[in-house]
Amino acid sequence: MKKTFKFKTSNKLLLLSLIVSVILVVIVILINIFRVARAETYYSQYAGERWTGKKMKYGEVSVFYEDGGGIKKNDIRSIENKINQKLYDDSYLESRSESRVWIDGYCGQMAGTLRNNTNTQDVRIYAVGGDFFLIHPIPLAAGSYPDLTSSDKYQVLLDEYTAWNLFGSSNVAGLKIWMDDTIYTVTGVVRVSTDKDYLQAYGNKNSVYIPAEAFAKTTTDENAEDVLEITCYEAVVPNPIKNYALNTVTQAVGLEEESEEELKKQRSTLHFAGLEVVENTDRFGLVSLYKRNRDRKYVDMKTNHIVYPFWENLARFEQSREIKTVRLMAVLLIIPILTVLSGLVWLFRRRKVAYKPFIAIKDKISQKMENKKIKRYEELQRKKAEEAGMAEAVKKSDETENETGDGEDE
Repeated sequence: MKKTFKFKTSNKLLLLSLIVSVILVVIVILINIFRVARAETYYSQYAGERWTGKKMKYGEVSVFYEDGGGIKKNDIRSIENKINQKLYDDSYLESRSESRVWIDGYCGQMAGTLRNNTNTQDVRIYAVGGDFFLIHPIPLAAGSYPDLTSSDKYQVLLDEYTAWNLFGSSNVAGLKIWMDDTIYTVTGVVRVSTDKDYLQAYGNKNSVYIPAEAFAKTTTDENAEDVLEITCYEAVVPNPIKNYALNTVTQAVGLEEESEEELKKQRSTLHFAGLEVVENTDRFGLVSLYKRNRDRKYVDMKTNHIVYPFWENLARFEQSREIKTVRLMAVLLIIPILTVLSGLVWLFRRRKVAYKPFIAIKDKISQKMENKKIKRYEELQRKKAEEAGMAEAVKKSDETENETGDGEDE
C-alpha cells in the first residue's frame, strides 16, 4: 500500500510540474513575441530586412567615427567605389556604375541656431546625405523629407519642439527660417516620441535635418564640401552569406577583415580605433544578444571619443533591455527543462512499464501480419488443391472418354 501511495504521489507531482511547465513556456513565448514586436519599432535598425527580397538577403552596417576624426565627402565617394568594386567582382553588380543594388547614407552633427522674425532656437543639426531617409524613415507630423537630390540644397526638416518654439504650430511646411545668414525652406516636421527612453536618448536639444550639401563653401574650390565632418556612415548591402555585408563595408572603410578565430585570439574585445563598425542586422536576435551579454561587464570602459547619434544610443539601450528580457526568459525555462529531464529519468526507470503499450501495439501488429501470412498460405493451398482436383477430374474425364471410345470400336 505504501509503495502504491508513493507511486501515485510522484505521478501527481510530475503532472503538477508538467502543468506549471506548460504555463511557463506559454509565458516565455508571449514575452518573446512582445520582445520582437518592441524591437521592430526601432525602424532605423531594420533597413536590411526592408530591402531583403526573395532572391537576395541584405545586411545593414553602420560606421561611427570619433568627434574630430570624421571623414569628408570625398572619402564617402571612395568608400562607395570600393563597395561597388567588391560587388562587381563578386557578380552582384552587372556594372560598376549600377548603384541601386545597394544604398547608403551619412550624416554629421553640430550645434546651430535657427531664427525667424520673432523667435530664436538653439538646435542640434544633422547634415544628412545619400539615402539617409530610406535607412531612417523617421515618422512625420506634417510635410515631407528634404529632397536630397534637389538643386535647392537649402531645405530643413524640423522636429515638433522646434516648430512649436519658432512658429507655434507643426503645420509649417513652406515657411522660411534663417540659419546664420542663409534662408532655409521648411519641408516638414518630425514627430518626436513621448516614450521616456526615447527622450533620454534624444537629449535636451531639439534637432533639425538639412542636406549635407548645404554646408558646402560658397566658392569654386574643388574641396568645398570638406567643411562637413561626417561621423556616421551607413550602408545596406547584399548579404548572401553570413558577414558578407559586414566584411564588405569593413574593408571599404579601411579596416582589415578579421575571422572569428582571429577575434577570439585578441586580448580585448573593445574598440580602440577611431571608428567602430556595427552590424545592425539581427542585432536584437538571440545569438547577437548572447555575444553582447558576454561583454556587458566592460560596457563602462570608454576607449575612444565616438559620440553616437541618438538612434544608435537608443538601439544600444534596447539591446541592454533585451538582454535582461532574455535572462528572464532563461530563468522561466529552468522549471520546464528540469521537468523534461525528470520525465526522461522517470521513463528510463520505468521503461518496461512505459514500453508496455508500445510492445502491445507491436505485438498486435505482428499478430495481424502473421494472421495475414497464414490466410495467404491457406488461400494458396486451397487454390493448389482446387487446381489439383480440377486436373484429376479432367484426367478421369479423359480416361472415361477413352474407355467409351474403345467400347464403341469393339
